[in-house]
Amino acid sequence: MTRNVYVDVLNKSSIDDDDDITLVTQLTSSRSEKLYSLVLRWPGPISVSVYVEHSIAIASLKEEMKTKLSKRNNIALHLVGEAGPFFPVNFLRNVALEHAKTKYIFLSDVDFEPMPRLEGYLKRYISEGYLQGKTVGS
Repeated sequence: MTRNVYVDVLNKSSIDDDDDITLVTQLTSSRSEKLYSLVLRWPGPISVSVYVEHSIAIASLKEEMKTKLSKRNNIALHLVGEAGPFFPVNFLRNVALEHAKTKYIFLSDVDFEPMPRLEGYLKRYISEGYLQGKTVGS
């Protein structure tokens, strides 16, 4: 199945520090308010894939998000056009993961609202060496 994927449509995915932690998530366009709430709680980089149920809505969604996310320059927004009856959660997650530009990622469901200052706590945890020599599953 072929899907239309529009990568980093806002061209705002700059990062200042490779040691930043990118929050990676996915959602449908009908849940965009969840993204706007998440952006308020996570100041670091975000890579997000949005499933657009009706491909004709891609241009209008892009403009809406461009306006609502205009104050941020570290959000990689990827739009995926509808190509079937099912929500492609794995595909969306993989698109967002592929375009995360930092060494560390925080994979999250869009419904999860990080506690205040979570990014700072995680950065401190990393800088204090708690992850030295660790890989996923170790």
